Amino acid sequence: MSDPQQQNTITTANIKPELLKSEKIIRGEIFCRLRFILKSYKNLSDFDFPTTGACKLVQLLILIIQKIEKRFSLYSLNQIKHIGSLCQTFETFCGFLNESKTPNVPWSIVPALESVFGNIHKKHHFVICPNWEYNYQIINRNIVDHLKTEVVSVPLLIFDDPQTEMEALFKEFPEGIYFIFFPKVERLSALQFVLLGHEIGHIYAKSWADSEFGNFLQKNDMENKLSKLIDDDLKKSPFTQGQTDLFADYFKKQRLSEIVLIYKLILIELVSDIYGSYIFGDTAVISTYLIAQRIEFDSTKGWTQGYLSFRYRLVFIWNALQYVKNTERIDNDFVNSWAQLIDEELKLKCKDHNNDKFLDLLLSSIELCKNDLFQAVANAVGDQIFYKYIDNTLVKQAVGRLMAGIPPNAFSIGNGDGKEEIIDFRNILYGTSFTLFSSIPDDYNEYESNSKKVNLLSIKGIELSTEQERFNNDANKK
Repeated sequence: MSDPQQQNTITTANIKPELLKSEKIIRGEIFCRLRFILKSYKNLSDFDFPTTGACKLVQLLILIIQKIEKRFSLYSLNQIKHIGSLCQTFETFCGFLNESKTPNVPWSIVPALESVFGNIHKKHHFVICPNWEYNYQIINRNIVDHLKTEVVSVPLLIFDDPQTEMEALFKEFPEGIYFIFFPKVERLSALQFVLLGHEIGHIYAKSWADSEFGNFLQKNDMENKLSKLIDDDLKKSPFTQGQTDLFADYFKKQRLSEIVLIYKLILIELVSDIYGSYIFGDTAVISTYLIAQRIEFDSTKGWTQGYLSFRYRLVFIWNALQYVKNTERIDNDFVNSWAQLIDEELKLKCKDHNNDKFLDLLLSSIELCKNDLFQAVANAVGDQIFYKYIDNTLVKQAVGRLMAGIPPNAFSIGNGDGKEEIIDFRNILYGTSFTLFSSIPDDYNEYESNSKKVNLLSIKGIELSTEQERFNNDANKK
């Protein structure tokens, strides 16, 4: 009697020639693809990036691909196919990294942003990339963790001793790397980069939703309230007429699940809004106002995808800032800079209200517990919160230099020793918003010319300020 194990053994002798040939083609094509990707990453490593996160990710991906290449001939066909799907990930990341090279971004702002974000999210790096889509977004997934999962998801894909070798491979690299995107057309608009604070907020908002969203539902008795609203709909719906109770229960559960998910998405966006505003302060108000004018200010059609109108979000951001200012008793010339603008917008009611009964329920619940939400986000932002950085003197100096056509990076202290005080990133942005909108010309050509000049001066000021700060930090270490 033959050995069952021997019967199941596949050798080249019992494979049909055409099958063996097709497997060789698959292996050969994926190997060629892998080689091309490796060459692309090696070419990228010769370029300059504005921050270390992109450099580190390029180095990590080169190491991973080289390990795969070294063991390529040992892989089974299933492993080879998995490598083929990995190649899609490598190609996508390569495209993002290529766009994040220094020539493609306002590199002076990017290090300043990463410095602020890195102070909040310790041991994490951010790769900031332009794209042609008019959208600010984050891939809210730690790329390092994603790569760890992918490269060990097929046993022994790369490692002989997975745990030990993986730890050694990732030891020299950051614990977290995130891709953040901004519209390429806004690369020379200093204020628009404030909106990336919202994207960073998504990292916290996700963890908030995982731990606190259930508490929000329970505190507001949402499940019972939603069940009553859904029951009312079921009674009136011809779709459920004549159906069994089992069908109605199933439909109710499905609808409840859909609405709860929408609520969660909306709250994630609002928490991200608060987070960004707590990093940048009132500059986040004018930046949100500017992007709202370029999209649809009062549109409510996106609420089922998790997006309230920009008018609602603008007012919500303002309320969040006012909460912190009142709690901390902040009082200076620049913390209520856009009060008149907000007052004008408040005269027009948000169309989100009285638009849908399910949305009305959520908005009324948010109103009841918004202060708890504001405080939770303030605690998360910690010592990077805006009011600890915004300084009347620094903002006024930034405004004065911008109006004089000088990059607002620093100013002389005036005690005769030639020393200068650096105007940091956030104060420059405050000064930029004031300079741009304190006096608005009637002539559109003049408006465009003035906007371009102020933004370029601001970006140059941020570059010089960042370099000065780095130099000072290095000098202090010696």
